[in-house]
Amino acid sequence: MHASARDLGEGLLGAAGIALDLVTPFLRPVRAHWGLTEEEAAAPHPGDGLVAHPDWSWTHAVDIAVPPLAAWPWVAQVGQEKAGFYSYAVLENLVGCQVENADRVHEEWAQPRVGDGLRLHPDMPPLSLVEVVPGAHMVALGGTEGGPMPRVSWLFQVQPLPAGRCRVKSRFRSRLPASAGARERLVMGPWLTEGVGFVMDRRMLLGIKERAEAAWQG
Repeated sequence: MHASARDLGEGLLGAAGIALDLVTPFLRPVRAHWGLTEEEAAAPHPGDGLVAHPDWSWTHAVDIAVPPLAAWPWVAQVGQEKAGFYSYAVLENLVGCQVENADRVHEEWAQPRVGDGLRLHPDMPPLSLVEVVPGAHMVALGGTEGGPMPRVSWLFQVQPLPAGRCRVKSRFRSRLPASAGARERLVMGPWLTEGVGFVMDRRMLLGIKERAEAAWQG
């Protein structure tokens, strides 16, 4: 997939952000609730019971100057096989994700249903959508209880705000398998996965904001 000079430049910024995260693990508590207060992030959310006692998690959010129904289609069509993740595609494609970020809503992608897959990488099994409330939220689930891989849930939520605005949230929760050793916990846990995830997730939310506001104004 062809990458523009702008894409490459943004990818370098993303890589620098990841490097900064990895050498500042003490800032993780702040990164874990970017865009929200600590109290807001700690409040109950849809899907929490699927991974009731996570080993680690994040809740990120961005406020968008459009009504919820104008933001929802951009959220609803995320996925490796669909609209991408509006993040640093250059970095995602370096690890074989094969994504291309969409700059318009594709109606055929923007109507998720329970049972649909949310694919992150072509060589990985997709997460499964287990709860969808159109215009409000969807929850994806991966892994199995007691299995060899982490049990994860990923919530995408669109909440109304005053004055015709909305807030889009991304909430990721992970419980590592009991059999995971120290090295696996370092890789799958909050040091590496969250260090990378924060940069990519933050850019995704900002990408949704940019696209939704541009489409609403245009």
